[in-house]
Amino acid sequence: MSSRFTGKRLAVVCILALLLTVAIGVETGATINDTTVTLSASGASVPSSSSGFTYIGKCVSYAQNSERELVFNCSNAKVSLRACAPDIIKVWCEPNGKFSRKYQSFVVSNDNISPVKPAIADKGKYYKVTTTMLEIRVNKSPFRLDYYDTKGNLLCKNNAQKGIGWNSKKEFAVWNDISENEHFWGLGEKREPFDKKGSTIYQWAVDLGGPDSFTPAYGKGKWYGADPHFISSMGYSIYFDNTSRTCFDMGKTDPKTYSFGTFDPAPGGEMLYYFIYGPTPKNIVKRFTDMSGKSFMPPQWAFGNMQCHWGYTQADIERVAAAYRQKNIPCDVMFADIEWYQEYCTPTRWNAKNFPDPKGMIEKLDNQGFKVGLIDDPNITAASDDYLTADKNGYFIKRKDNKTSTVSWPWGDISGIMDFFNPDARKWWGSLHNHLADSGIDAFWTDMNEPARYQPDWTFYNESGGEKGDIYEMHNIYAQMHHKTLF
Repeated sequence: MSSRFTGKRLAVVCILALLLTVAIGVETGATINDTTVTLSASGASVPSSSSGFTYIGKCVSYAQNSERELVFNCSNAKVSLRACAPDIIKVWCEPNGKFSRKYQSFVVSNDNISPVKPAIADKGKYYKVTTTMLEIRVNKSPFRLDYYDTKGNLLCKNNAQKGIGWNSKKEFAVWNDISENEHFWGLGEKREPFDKKGSTIYQWAVDLGGPDSFTPAYGKGKWYGADPHFISSMGYSIYFDNTSRTCFDMGKTDPKTYSFGTFDPAPGGEMLYYFIYGPTPKNIVKRFTDMSGKSFMPPQWAFGNMQCHWGYTQADIERVAAAYRQKNIPCDVMFADIEWYQEYCTPTRWNAKNFPDPKGMIEKLDNQGFKVGLIDDPNITAASDDYLTADKNGYFIKRKDNKTSTVSWPWGDISGIMDFFNPDARKWWGSLHNHLADSGIDAFWTDMNEPARYQPDWTFYNESGGEKGDIYEMHNIYAQMHHKTLF
């Protein structure tokens, strides 16, 4: 699949919020399979009090678990500190003492960057853990983590009253003090100030106009994507490696404390984060991408003006494209929205009524200097032969009873939704697009993969053969798997 996208025409997986200027219809229904989705708003923010939370307690001992990992045994949990590099520390807290994950990280592909053996010394009230770039003071009673540079300058410290805590609802959080004049950036594209200090940021991908938009618990911080990573003006960043619904209270509840964690109505995942020391933002980004992988450089046209409009047919696209050139308005890409599908949301055939001559259209647009892109939704309608193939081979998302789940899609009626966590499903879905790439399509606009419609009993394929993830664990990462499938 990927080899077809590296020749003369380069197909770019276009993320709606970043690369496209679009005019689309907004879905207003909140019904899935005739069942209205109602989500509780309780616990919709980081708790401001410690009521009901258990904390790590007293550190009673430690063990050198491996060359670069120290495990601290505490009253109520075990905490692992792993030196991925002299400037990157992986922190993992487990109340049950078992450091295991249902899924490996979907973002961190390599945290064995430049492994070092951290030195440790008992300083009485705390253990001093050092690398060539960082000093971590592990306070014993109660267990708290304070981070310093090698010159003794404080970078970050756990809040003395809280630190790391969890409760019976599987909610958990990390509370850190805010230093004087400290500021925060990042946490994804949100309708918030550039400086996130004083804001509460929710990480839950939401289709604007979809069901989640109308619920207080999920709709807060409405936006398409989730990015649980921020940079501090103190010279460090924290990447919270958790795909569940997370919340970052950057000093809104308490101006002297920030916190991050996972809470009702969809707590889950691990208490695991990476502390990355810069001290410059440029170096922080470099070190983070050393772990996550480097982006490829998109072609120049991918940074240009792109045109898409819901409802456009071949005639509309050709008319608008001609107008761009006649009026000398810069435009690089013409996209076809859902109208290009033969049977809505089945990528194997064009809609002959709306696009009677796609080959001729592509050639005409190419001669005018346009690249051509198509929308790609993650569903297949039940009326399509492709639905039968996908269902037979287990490529759709399943319910908890292991049967295919269907949803009423905003367009295309009853549909199965692709389980992009299944490698065979990814390979098959990619193969359905080969004929489009071969015909001259340059890009795909992956859409509706927040996912915009879902069922609360969804389960997702697990390559390890272990327990399947549920919708609340996998929701935020689903779009990335869709992008990965077409890249």
